[in-house]
Amino acid sequence: MTRKAAAPKKKARPRRTSAKRDAPDLAAALAALDRGERGVRLPVEGESAEVAARFNRVAERIDHLARDVGDVATRVAVDGQLDARVPATDHSGSWRELAEGVNRVSSTLTMQVRELAKVTTAVAHGDVSQMIRLEVGGEVLQLKNTINRMVLQLESFGAQVTRVAKEFSEGILGGHVEVSGVSGIWKDLVDSINVLSERLTRQVRAVAGSVRDVARGDLRQRLEIDARGEVGELADTINLMIRTLAETTKKNEEQDWLKTSLARLSRMLQGQRDLATLAKRVLSELAGSVGVQRGTFYVRSGRDDAPKLVLLAAYACAGASSPPSEIALGEGLLGQAAIDGAPIVVTNVPEGYASIGSSLGNSTPAMLLVTPIHFEGRINAVVELASLEPFTAVQRSFLDQFFDSLGIVLASVETQMQLEEKAEQLALASKYKSQFLANMSHELRTPLNSLLILSRQLADNRAGNLDEREVHYAKTIHQAGADLLELINEILDLAKVESGTMHVERRAMRLDDLAAYVQRSFEHVAGDKKLDFAVSVDPSLPGAISTDELRLKQVVRNLLANAFKFTERGAVRLEITRVSKGPGGEGAWVSFSVIDSGIGIPESQQKLVFEAFQQADGTITRRYGGTGLGLAISREIAQLLGGDIRVESRPGIGSTFTLRLPLTDAQTPNVAPRPSQAIVRADNITPPPNGILEGRTVLVVDDDVRNIFALTAVLEHYGIEVVFAENGKDALERLEERPDIELVLMDIMMPEMDGLEATRRIRAQTSTANLPVVALTAKAMCGDREQCIEAGASGYVSKPVDPDELIAAMTACLVESGRRSTTAQL
Repeated sequence: MTRKAAAPKKKARPRRTSAKRDAPDLAAALAALDRGERGVRLPVEGESAEVAARFNRVAERIDHLARDVGDVATRVAVDGQLDARVPATDHSGSWRELAEGVNRVSSTLTMQVRELAKVTTAVAHGDVSQMIRLEVGGEVLQLKNTINRMVLQLESFGAQVTRVAKEFSEGILGGHVEVSGVSGIWKDLVDSINVLSERLTRQVRAVAGSVRDVARGDLRQRLEIDARGEVGELADTINLMIRTLAETTKKNEEQDWLKTSLARLSRMLQGQRDLATLAKRVLSELAGSVGVQRGTFYVRSGRDDAPKLVLLAAYACAGASSPPSEIALGEGLLGQAAIDGAPIVVTNVPEGYASIGSSLGNSTPAMLLVTPIHFEGRINAVVELASLEPFTAVQRSFLDQFFDSLGIVLASVETQMQLEEKAEQLALASKYKSQFLANMSHELRTPLNSLLILSRQLADNRAGNLDEREVHYAKTIHQAGADLLELINEILDLAKVESGTMHVERRAMRLDDLAAYVQRSFEHVAGDKKLDFAVSVDPSLPGAISTDELRLKQVVRNLLANAFKFTERGAVRLEITRVSKGPGGEGAWVSFSVIDSGIGIPESQQKLVFEAFQQADGTITRRYGGTGLGLAISREIAQLLGGDIRVESRPGIGSTFTLRLPLTDAQTPNVAPRPSQAIVRADNITPPPNGILEGRTVLVVDDDVRNIFALTAVLEHYGIEVVFAENGKDALERLEERPDIELVLMDIMMPEMDGLEATRRIRAQTSTANLPVVALTAKAMCGDREQCIEAGASGYVSKPVDPDELIAAMTACLVESGRRSTTAQL
């Protein structure tokens, strides 16, 4: 019998508790916390209250940590507060490690960002010496390397640009910026700078080349550069400068040619005595000077009521086409030019009208010029010229001036040939020439007077308010005026020589006075040029000789000036000796020998130096300057004084110019001159006694306000009160108004009443009969000094006035006036 298995026991069903009931709530809270939800909490009750409390504390810590981390993230990432930190002290364990980990991330990020900021800020301020030196990795390392590479490239770029800029500032052109590894905008910038450097280099070198060509005298070049703006304006300005220089140079060359040609032809005209020879020479010279290929020269002939033109000379006109021997006034172009008195110019000459021929062919001239030759409004001749090329403007100017001179020469030659018929005309011409010389002397010296006085005052700089450069300017102006005065004197002297109006006034002259004068006049020149200078007088000579002192000094002064001009090292000396006239000659010479160690003169040129407007050669004229008039005038003066001038010279050794005058003994007069003849001379200047001029009242009489101003500037320096008048009539009125006037400076040439008449009236009045009057004149003509003495002048000073000479004359007059007053009282 089988037994039945026993049925299993039924398990007891467990009783539901509160912990089991809270398990789903804890799981849900943990899931929510796992999802990152905040504010998850469990109710603290029942058997799971402790678990719930712990869970809630964990949740609160997580919420708190999340808030701190979120706050740090916001402050760092959003607000840029790189020093934000999670308070680690509020946590412990893993939570503290988490907080410290976040803080480390923040610190690391802060350090990296600040390092990046420091370097990039330095770069922004131009400092490329900073580098990022943090130990980093990953993308930050890539960023670090990129920034450091950028800094290195900027540093290299800056150094290259600085180098190129420095080279440019030092004048080293062609520099290039060389930076490797650049791309993008940096490469564009490098390329732009290099292009700029190349363009500037090319432009500057082009400018330098053009300027160098100009400096070498090549004015044909033009600056061709592709530039705009200021560089383009510079190129245009340089090209304008080159064009202007070229035009100026051309004009100067034309003027040099004009002056040289005129001087040469003027010398050719001098001394001509035959009209036919003169006419042939003129046509030949014009052929060589202005390219005349054919020409005729007709001279006026016949009675004044039936004049005609007679052929005097022809150039290249022989043969079947020979010109007519006579032409009536009004016949053809020549006859019409003689009537009109004006040149006739024919251009576009028709074929067959005239012919210029040679052995090789014939051609029609391009221009015909028919020119009448004037003298004092009278047509004396007519010249017709034919040329294959039109005359240029400077050639026309040359012809006009030459024909003006030719008119004078023609008249002179005709006068020589017809002395009786032209005697009246010559006398009138001489009168006009003398008057012209007098007027020209006055007109030229008057403005020079104020120029020299005022420039001298500025150069002396007594107030000390001018700097060295301004004093130099004043000295340059004064020297230029003095040179101009010397030139005027030379030209006037030459005119006097040529017109025969130069006269000599012989009187006793002490040789030791001459030696002292020369020593004073040239010792400063010798000092400036560092040359030895000596003056010696032969003791066998008499103490004084009879000669024209002024003219003798003029010649000696000119010889010494030439010696110093052409001597750069060594010595210059003046030897005054007695020389025998040689066998058969009676008496002796007094020899004034000027000996120098200068450049010397070739033997072939030694006669030429005595010709007007000449020196040894053109190169010497260019180097040393001068008109070449001095020796020509000196030779004429020597002849007027009865002597001569000789020269001995060797190139590179030196020269000796010797003036020989007849030795005539003279006694130096000891009798004091009358007050009206107490004329002060420039070489007797002595400093005025202290205080003799201070407080004096002087009347300045001059019709030129510039001279009054200049003289006032000089006189006021000595404490003199100046009263002025513009003519002789006003001067007499001032003397009546101001009886305290003690001296008068009287100009001679004035309107209404001149200085001579005013001086006579001053002497005629009892109250002013003994008043010192110093005559000032710019005429400086022969006889002026005597006229002033005759009128009653106490002193005589020619314009331009030398301040020292003027003060010396005033001092001498005042001293003499005081001596006469003392004598009268005794």
